[in-house]
Amino acid sequence: MEVSLNAQRIERDEALLSLDITKISNYCKKYGVSMPEDEDAYWGGVHKAITGLKNADRQKRLYSVKWLLARGYEHFLDDLTADELIQIALEINCGES
Repeated sequence: MEVSLNAQRIERDEALLSLDITKISNYCKKYGVSMPEDEDAYWGGVHKAITGLKNADRQKRLYSVKWLLARGYEHFLDDLTADELIQIALEINCGES
């Protein structure tokens, strides 16, 4: 049975947004998506993907932006407000990442 592209996207988004390594790994195996073995690179890829999910909850996307920036990674969220950037910087500098 072939899965529609829309159903696959929904499944992908649910796996990524869960931040559950088992769900994400199962999705990757099911669809032949390779993920890095290095744990930091793995989570970096997951969080970067989340920042690119336009239909995802803003707070979840901001959490991933913070995670990425705290570790020196780039993100896909291109509409950050100044207030959001300041809040993220404060949280990173106060050790809340």
